[in-house]
Amino acid sequence: MKKISIFFAFLIFFSNFKFCENLAFANVENATYAKALVGCTLYKNENLDNSIDNIYFVIPESYFVLVLRSVNDNCLLVQYDKYIGYVDVSTVVISTFIPEVKTLENITCDIKDTSGTQIWSLPSATTGRVLTTILSGTKDIHYIAYVYGTIPSGGESNLWYYVSYTPSTNETDVYEGYVYSENITNLSDIPINTENNPEPNIEANEDSDNNSFVISSSFQTIIIAIISIPIILLISIILYKLIKKLKENTNNRKNLKNEKYEKFDTSSISAYNYQDSNNNKLKQQIDNLSKKSFIRKRRHSYGISNYHSDGKYPEFPSYNSDDDLL
Repeated sequence: MKKISIFFAFLIFFSNFKFCENLAFANVENATYAKALVGCTLYKNENLDNSIDNIYFVIPESYFVLVLRSVNDNCLLVQYDKYIGYVDVSTVVISTFIPEVKTLENITCDIKDTSGTQIWSLPSATTGRVLTTILSGTKDIHYIAYVYGTIPSGGESNLWYYVSYTPSTNETDVYEGYVYSENITNLSDIPINTENNPEPNIEANEDSDNNSFVISSSFQTIIIAIISIPIILLISIILYKLIKKLKENTNNRKNLKNEKYEKFDTSSISAYNYQDSNNNKLKQQIDNLSKKSFIRKRRHSYGISNYHSDGKYPEFPSYNSDDDLL
């Protein structure tokens, strides 16, 4: 029992150690990600208002946001790259794994050689303000995402790009804002992120409650351990008691058997041996008699001659008792 107690004490200690270890890495292992569907917009406030000044950009399809918390049944607070905002739960799919590639990377674009362009604080040339001007022919501007805004004067599209720009003249300055798409060229191909849940089912996820989060595997292990340890301990105690009872019964039977041997009447054994000895003597006498020759004693009732006067044999002699035959 002592060994069993030590074993379970070690098991509980190990479980607590793993629990503390999991807490240390909770920010990584327990993180919940969601995959962006088509039109997943990152908003600046939880009202999910589609006004130009409330939209960051449209998160690239098939890439992931880190879910920070659930705001309500329709809204999640998330983080895409370094940008924190709100998304509609119907435009994401909660992931059951931690993706390797979370955000769009290494996508660039160039400014057309025909004219320079400005970086705006909003995707609108009327309500936004100019952050800086990018010279014509500038290359390798970091592309982040796209957004739909207003059509500037002389333009035909309402498509804007959200970019990050560092001037070659001053690499310490970084400008992030919106450039009009018609002034951009050589945009890199945007690959689709093929990382999916082990059993992807977008329709089922859309119909299900997107507000419910998946419990991490480490937390599931802790719950199973907490439930299993008392059950295992109870079974071990029962088995220990059964084994102990069996040993006691076996010892009792041995002791009882020894007591019977000690109380057995040895006089009966002596009497039996004595009787057996007499029987053996009688048997020996019979055997000895059987080996002797059978001799008849004759007692003559006639004269000296063995024959009668007429020459015939005499009559067969008679015997008074069986002892005369011996």
